Amino acid sequence: MEALAEAYLAALTRGDYDGLMRLFAPKAEVLSPLYGRRQAAEFYRELLADTTRSELRLRDVLANASAQTAAIYFDYDWLLANGGRVSFQVIDWLQLDADGRITELHILYDTVQARAALRPE
Repeated sequence: MEALAEAYLAALTRGDYDGLMRLFAPKAEVLSPLYGRRQAAEFYRELLADTTRSELRLRDVLANASAQTAAIYFDYDWLLANGGRVSFQVIDWLQLDADGRITELHILYDTVQARAALRPE
């Protein structure tokens, strides 16, 4: 699970859409507090379009191998395409298939600062 977490954060840091998609099952979904429920392919296209740079630092990985779930806890420093910048701590909860690919990803964090930076009034 730690290797998956590191691969996920590395691809997200690089803005590597293809690298991210290799980690997900074909019909995977992401539930984001900013973007809502989306197919993973759609979510990451939109997220990467809104991003100039991301810096991520892994804090912890919690795994339940019998349930094929994991939680990745990390710091996210996000420079947005609109010039906004926000930093926060995130927990991404993952459901995996039998091949170890992500089928569901739920993103959990306080969005107060991120909402204002993404969509300034």
